Amino acid sequence: MRRLKVKVGDRWYTVEVGDLKGSSVQVLVDGEPVRVDLDNLGSEGKLSSGDAPQATAPTPSTQSGSQNLVRAPMPGVILSIDVRVGERVSAGSKVCVLEAMKMEQVLLAPGDGEVKAVHVQQGQNVSIGETIIELD
Repeated sequence: MRRLKVKVGDRWYTVEVGDLKGSSVQVLVDGEPVRVDLDNLGSEGKLSSGDAPQATAPTPSTQSGSQNLVRAPMPGVILSIDVRVGERVSAGSKVCVLEAMKMEQVLLAPGDGEVKAVHVQQGQNVSIGETIIELD
């Protein structure tokens, strides 16, 4: 994935973008999947030198806003689940590991809470935005 800075309204975001072909792509904005429209693309969907993509108002591609869910930030395979139902976790603690594009990504608890449900199993493929762990 490629990291870019995009401006939405008056706010700048760091986003991770996979394929830049087409004028509408799905990106990760602060860990949440968002569909955005891009301008200033050169030929074949590549950024022209000196151009920065500008995002239009984002529309979440999955329901977001819940601070008690750990979601897959990108498609991948669950390598490990490091918590159990009923276990207390602190904000920022490791809850699982996702392998995506031959890289391991540690997923962290978004806040303090108790693990209410684990929706996946080790070795399972997950889609972007899919709920992995739910906290109470």
